[in-house]
This record gives sequence, C-alpha cells and structure tokens, in this order.
Amino acid sequence: MRKAALQALFWFVFFLGWQRVVYGYVDNTTNRLAFTAFDVGQIMLVFYLTYLLITPRLFSRRNKLPFLLTMLATVLLAGALLIYIMQYFLHHQVMPIRFNFTWNYSDLVANRYIIALLGALAGFIGKLFIEWFQAKRKIEEAEKLRVAAELTYLKTQVNPHFLFNAINTVYIQIDESTEAAKHTLSAFSDMLRYQLYECNHDKVPIEKEVEYLQHYIELQKMRLDERYEVDFHFDESLRGFTIAPFLLIPVIENMFKHVPGTIDHPAIKGALNYSNEQLTFHGINTTEQHSPATRTGGIGLANLKRRLALIYPGRHTLTIKDNGDKYEVWLTLQPI
Repeated sequence: MRKAALQALFWFVFFLGWQRVVYGYVDNTTNRLAFTAFDVGQIMLVFYLTYLLITPRLFSRRNKLPFLLTMLATVLLAGALLIYIMQYFLHHQVMPIRFNFTWNYSDLVANRYIIALLGALAGFIGKLFIEWFQAKRKIEEAEKLRVAAELTYLKTQVNPHFLFNAINTVYIQIDESTEAAKHTLSAFSDMLRYQLYECNHDKVPIEKEVEYLQHYIELQKMRLDERYEVDFHFDESLRGFTIAPFLLIPVIENMFKHVPGTIDHPAIKGALNYSNEQLTFHGINTTEQHSPATRTGGIGLANLKRRLALIYPGRHTLTIKDNGDKYEVWLTLQPI
C-alpha cells in the first residue's frame, strides 16, 4: 500500500512538472492538461510494460536480441496506438484546440515514438537500478550478519582461553592456601558475572571494563611470588564512554604469559588513560633473549587485531615491539 501511494505521488508530481515544462506555451488549461495526459499516459504504459514484464523476463547479458526486439516492438506499438488516439481526438474534435496548433502529421508521429522510447528507457533503467539497489542491500545485510557472527565467534574464543588460565590458578592455590583460593574464586566469580550478564551488548561502559581488568590483574598477581613487579595504572579519566568488551584482556594476558620467572627482576607494567577522545594503553614486560616468534601471543592477539579491524576500522593503532629483553605494546583507539 505504501509503495503504491509513493508511486502515485511520483506520477502526480511528474504530471504537474511535465505540463509546465513541455506545454508551458499552451495558454488554454484544458488543452495543456489533455496533451500532458496523452504524454504521461503513454510514458506510464511503456514504463510499466518494460519495468514489470519485458526487462525481468527477457533481459539477459548473454542474449540481448529477444529483449531488444521486444522493446522495439513495444515502442512502435505504443507510438502507433497513441498516434491513432490523438488523430481520432483531433479529427472528431473530441478535444477542441484553443491555441495556435502548428503540428503536422510527421511531427505527431515523431513525437509519439520519442515519448514511447522515453518510457521504455525509463522502465529499463529504473528496473536495473532497483535490482542493483536491492542486491546491494542484500550484500550489506549479509556482510553485517557475517561480521556479527565473526565478532561473536572471536569473543567466545577469548572467554574459554581465560577460563582455562583462571581455573588452573585456583587449582594450584588450593594446595597452597585455602584462603587465597577462596579470594581468587570470589574475584573469578565477579569476572564471570561480567562476562555472562553484562557483556551481551556490542559496547560496555569503560568503568565496567576497567573493573574487569583490575580483577584479572589481581587474580594473576595471586599466583606470582614477591620477585615480580606488577604495576598497572588506570587513570581517573576512564569514565563516561563505552568500549567493545574484552579488547585489552589479550594484551594484558599476553604480558603475564610471557614474563619469565628465570630472571632476577621480572616486571609487568601498564597504563591506561583517556584524553582528547582517545583511549591509550601502554604495556611493557621483561622477557628473555629468545626468538620473537615464541612471543607472538597466539590466538589472543590475533583475535584482538581482527576485532579492532572490524569494530574500529581506521580509528585504532596497535604497535608491538620486541627488544629482546622487554616486550612493549601500544594501543590507541577512538571509542566514540
């Protein structure tokens, strides 16, 4: 119903424009409207024949001959039909001419065929445009579904990876200290609550994400001895905006994963702040002298890079630098 109403509105506006532009020289209103009705009626006839029947059924990029022959026949028949109707009206004075009418027969014939051709071209181009637009929308919808499915898959990969590490930490602590294990389970419970109930949207408040990161860092510190220097700073500016969940966990997890316990002063440091509508994280951890390939971060950082490309295209930078004895990460993104 809405589609039909829009089409009716279009033809009404087209009619008004045509009678002003094409027949503006005709002073008599009745004659002007009548000639406009002939023209617009002929255009509509050929337009809908081409749009609804000829183009959908006959147009093919491999064999255009049947389509072209049918289009030509339609233009000729529609032109001949309107020539006959207009001749009848003029000959029998069904519509008296009340302006200086200087057309001859050849002018009438040429005019009708040109208008029929105009309707055919409009129907053909209109049909191709609508089909292109509909195909484009379907492709965009399919791409959105694909991206949404991929993001869901990537995010679900983050959770099991972390769960495995956290459960392993609790398992070790049970033999060492029951109280420590209870404290770890409490923090772990808060993190699970965040994952299960507060991350069902594409974006989450930065305050919630920071709280989650702090729990994670505290959980990791529980399994480290006093030799480790762990220092993370979360600036007070981190409030009032949203971010995609679980973006920083792979980075911080990677820092804890690759800091060696065989050196004298292992250190893990990081800072997160927000300024000028830009979120910035800088992390650094000590490493040992072995191949950077062993510290690539595996699936966690690979997923992070893919998620950043999908969620923040052109609005982020991720730089990873391996200096042999230390590993540094810079991440900046514009969350708004």
